[in-house]
Amino acid sequence: TMNGSSYEEGAFMFNCPQIIPKIKCRVFSNELVMFEEFADFVRNFDPDIIAGYEVNSSSWGYLIDRSRAIYEFDFVPELSRVHFKSHSKMGDHWGYTHTSAIKICGRHVLNIWRPLRSLNLLKYTIENVSYHALHERVPHFTNKTLTEMFSQDFLSLASHFLKKLELDARLIETQELITRAAEEARLIGIDFYDVYY
Repeated sequence: TMNGSSYEEGAFMFNCPQIIPKIKCRVFSNELVMFEEFADFVRNFDPDIIAGYEVNSSSWGYLIDRSRAIYEFDFVPELSRVHFKSHSKMGDHWGYTHTSAIKICGRHVLNIWRPLRSLNLLKYTIENVSYHALHERVPHFTNKTLTEMFSQDFLSLASHFLKKLELDARLIETQELITRAAEEARLIGIDFYDVYY
């Protein structure tokens, strides 16, 4: 949670060349075990809202796709508060293009860039949005460069991703994405999720 409430900063890492200083790290030699431990962490921390800048193609969507493709491990029900019907982005084209498309039973999934469309920008990359909304420049690296950084300059790579996580939290707070949506939902009498989608 944010706004002075409790939160835990740390990293779950698989097959990493070194530890990130000043960050609580859990290193795993088996990626499937890492997925299971991360799901346990989410269930124990029990957040109401799970957010990511682009939940379909990166962040949560990447974890869901990777766990399914490599290990045939369905990550979505593991993140749920109850095991009922959870929907991933598979087979829902409209949901993929208009909402977060990942539905986790008992939790709201916030795709951060979508409500930021009110900023009326030409591009909604995290670099462009952070420049216009937070007045802060952030470098953009290609996937190839990020892969090279993993073996050549791991600490810079980790610093880059930690900065992106910090930007996510700051965008949620400064743009009042959660507080505004909760207030609108209360006033209009609709579900929190329906305010954005």
